[in-house]
This record gives sequence, C-alpha cells and structure tokens, in this order.
Amino acid sequence: MKLRIELNKRNLISTFIIFCFISFTCMVATRDTKTIIDDIIPLAGGNVEAMFYVESSDGGSTTCIGDGLINSTQDISNNESEVEHSIVSSPDYSAVVGNELRIAWHTIKHEDGEYRVIGKLTSADKSTDSDTAISVSTFADLQSITAAEGTTVSTKGFYAENDGGGAEYIISSSADTLNIPNVSAQISNGLYANLVYSSSINVRQVGAHGDGVTDDTSLFASVMSKAPNNNVYIPAGSYSLSETVFIPSGTIITGDGKSSIIIACTGFARGDDLLKINNATDITLSGISISGDIASNSKLLGHNDIDGIHLLDIWNSNKINIKNCSFIDNVYAGVRFIGDCSDISVNSTEFNNIDCGLVHLGSGALTNFVVENCVFDGHKNSESISLFGTGTYTNIIIDNNIIKNKTKGHAIYSAHGTTNGIYITNNTLLDDCVGIYLKNANDVLIDNNVIDFSNCITMNNGKGINITSCANVTLSNNSICKTSQQGLYINGCTNVSATNNIVADCGYVNNDFHAVDLRESCSNVILESNQIIRNDDTLSPYSFVAHCSGSVTIKNNVFENTKALLAKDSSNLIMSGNGVVVNNQGSNNSITD
Repeated sequence: MKLRIELNKRNLISTFIIFCFISFTCMVATRDTKTIIDDIIPLAGGNVEAMFYVESSDGGSTTCIGDGLINSTQDISNNESEVEHSIVSSPDYSAVVGNELRIAWHTIKHEDGEYRVIGKLTSADKSTDSDTAISVSTFADLQSITAAEGTTVSTKGFYAENDGGGAEYIISSSADTLNIPNVSAQISNGLYANLVYSSSINVRQVGAHGDGVTDDTSLFASVMSKAPNNNVYIPAGSYSLSETVFIPSGTIITGDGKSSIIIACTGFARGDDLLKINNATDITLSGISISGDIASNSKLLGHNDIDGIHLLDIWNSNKINIKNCSFIDNVYAGVRFIGDCSDISVNSTEFNNIDCGLVHLGSGALTNFVVENCVFDGHKNSESISLFGTGTYTNIIIDNNIIKNKTKGHAIYSAHGTTNGIYITNNTLLDDCVGIYLKNANDVLIDNNVIDFSNCITMNNGKGINITSCANVTLSNNSICKTSQQGLYINGCTNVSATNNIVADCGYVNNDFHAVDLRESCSNVILESNQIIRNDDTLSPYSFVAHCSGSVTIKNNVFENTKALLAKDSSNLIMSGNGVVVNNQGSNNSITD
C-alpha cells in the first residue's frame, strides 16, 4: 500500500512537470525568437552569443526560448555545474514557468553555425525531489554510491564528518575539467560526482587537512594557480606548508580571520618564502593569519633576524591589498618588498611577535604605499615599518597605527634611500626604542602622533622623532614623552615648521640628552607654539638645546620648569616670546625672551 502511494506521488509530479512543459512550449512558440545569422565573432571580454533550447520531456525535441551570452566555446556535455559557470546571461523564463520549475542548463555545443545551450525542465527546489536527496559522510564515500545524472549529493565532511570539508556535488556523465585535485569523484555506475562551486574554491572541500601537521603544500599550490576566477577560500584551520607557494595575478584569498592559519612546518628552510608574489598584479589577501611558528623554527635552528623565514615576499608587483590579516610568530620578516612595487595597501592587519613587520629592500622604487589601522606588537628587534632600500620612496602614508614593544628597534624607519612625500599621522607609538627616523626625505608631514616610552626609559633606548637632512617638513600636534634620548631631534634640515607639539620629560640616559635638540646647519627652521616640559627634576635642566647654525627661529613656545641652552657651536638663531631663561654660549644669536 505504501509503495502504491509513493508511485502515485511520483506520477503526479511527473504529470505536473509534463503539463507545465507543454504549456511553456506553447507559450514560447507564440513569442518572437531571435536567430543569430551573423558569423560568430567574440564580443568584448571573450564572450560569444548563444541560443538557448529546452528539451521536451522525452528528450526527442528542443524548443528555442531566446539568446544569451556564454564565455566558453568548447563543447560541454551533460555537466550542469560547468555549463552554469560558462553562462554569462540567459533568457528570462521565470514569468513562463513560475516558481515551481527551473531550467537546468547541462550542455553547450556548436551546431548549424551557432552555439547552443541545452537544458531541461526540473523542480526549482532540488530538496523536494527524492532523487536528489542523497547524503554521505565523506568524499571517499562518493565512490560507492549509485545515482542518476543530475542528482545532487551532499557530503558531511571531506576526510571525516564535520571537518569543514562538507560539500555538494552534481552527478554528471563527465568529470569536471577544472584541473584541481578532488573536484570530481567517479561513482560506482561510472558517472561523476562534480563539486558544486561558485566564485571560489574552498581548500577544505578539495582535500586540505588544516590540522597543523599534514603537509598541505601541493594542494595549496594547485588551488592558487587554477582556482575559478582566481578566488580561494581558506576556512578555519592550521595549514602546514613545507615549501614556497606562489600567488598569481588576480588572486583573491579570503579566510575566517585569525582562525585561518597558514603555518611554516617545523624545519622550514631559513631564508625561504612561505608565500610569494612575483611580477604580479591585482592580488587581495583578506582574513587570514600567516605564522612562522617561532617555537619550532627558532634561532636554535639557524633562523635569525637577518634572514629567517619570509612569511610573504612581494617582488616587482603592484596593486596588492592586504586587509584584516595577521602575521605572527616569526624570527624574521612579516612582509618583504623587493624591487619596484607600487599601489600597496596594508589595512587593519596585525603583526604580533614579528621581527620586521613591513620592510622594503634593494634598489627598487616603492610608490603609493599605504599602511593604516594596523597593530604591531612584540618581538623587540628590528623595525616595524622599514623603508630600508636604497631606491626612491614616493607617496608613503602611515596612518592610525599602533606600534608597541619594539624595544630594540625603530617603529618607523626610512634612512637609506630618497623619500619624496611621506605622511605619518595619527599613530600611537608605545615603548619602542626609536619612534620615527627619517633621513633624506622631502615633503614630510608628521602630525598628531603619540609617542610614549614610559615603560622602557631605563633601557638606554633612542629618540622620539629624528629627522636628518630633510626638507619641507611639517611637525605638528605631536605628543612625545619619556624617551631615553632626545624627544625631538632636528639635524641639518631645511624648511621645517614645528608647531603645537608637546615634548615632555625626555632624555633619561643622562644629562647630555634633552627634550628638543637642534643640530648642524639648518635653514628656515621655525619652532613655534610648542610646549617643552620638564616634570622630572632628575633630568637635564636644559630641555631645549641648540648646536646648530643658520636661519632658525624659536618663538612663542611654552617652557615649564626648564631652561634653554644655545651651545658654543650655535649661531644666528632667533629666540623671542618664550619666557625662558637662556644660556647663550653661541655667536650672533638674537634673544628677546
């Protein structure tokens, strides 16, 4: 009795679909159809025109319902997944078949001088069809099933249930042509279960282990080079790599944040790159974490802060976007830039326990480099943001970052090449050795930064802001306090305006260091409306010292509990309106305080 009821249900569904199809074909027969009579010429973007046909219920005839665009000129037979990816646009049939039915496009072929896309009417909701309600535990279990063409099969995991590799597959007469492992599995009746993917490949669904132990290098390399639309999704897990994986142009990598970890295997070669971008463009990394596993790849294994592991190396590339990522636990570099690189954005990214966070090396040029909303924390050595090459740096923007606990290195460094346009704004630098060091820079803005080294003043560290041999500099609205050496150090600079800064309690190494220190030959340097403060009486009584010559004006500043010293090697300085005691040992200095 139960069997008879099930058969009656199936007959009713079949009768309903046949009825809808007959109605549908009658309606489209009364509509104008468009036939392509021109020679087939590829359109912009590589697309071509195609006619769309619907099969009758017995498969004996087809009806043309209109035209559209496809991006493939290869014949595809009975592969719904691949055909769907090849369709750019198709006729709108929703008003004819309603919400209960859909057309499953499964074949593309070139016939009678035109490209034809062929489909069949089927239920719009696949889950209501008992033929498509197959579920198995793992990818391996697909090989033992028997299912009809067009059936949807789901897995609960790849290697085991709930391991993150569960997916849907469509049964087809041929394997998916995407050359990535495990996108297809041949089932027991000789047909193929093809992975259903849309705009990206999930590495778990094609066999990545993500257990932090098993080597996922080969699979990652394959996915990176062949993913559809160059989109790769890395879900939560720890993916161990033993060799460099290259990222090609156009790739978009996304993950689930700090839980999506790419990690160097134990014994990863010193001086090698974990991930590498070489002569590439238009790449985005978002929501992934990259680790050097400092506990396993330590200095005891030869890794050091000169040439350990490079988590991400970028060579001669442009339009690289890194956002919401983490670079963690590495003896050497987080991201290295080599050669000519441009249009680089690093946003909302963390660098934790990393020796060099971002570093450019070599003689190439770095242009349009933006670092904003990032956090650099820990690992005392080297620099967090370092322009260390000998080339040219242009339009460098460093904004709204937190850089802390770099007790034996610089927070921001650019001193070997030539910099044209560097803008350092709204950053917070805490307990670093040196805050900002710029040399040979032109067109400089250092504004609204907080530099506070209160917790490391006993470490014989360095300066707050050091600008040497720079021109066209604006220093404004910065707060600098508790540095071991000078708070603000201006050495041999031209056209400098320092206004509305607060420099307090600096120079803890000994009394040879002061809050503000001017050196060498300067030209058109103006210090105005700053606050120079000495709260700690153990510091040098002179918070302002000048060892410079040239056109330097110090006016209308506020000095608290301190004095000013114009040293013997100072000359031609002008001081006015500061209300401070001045010890003038220089020559030709004008003092009207």
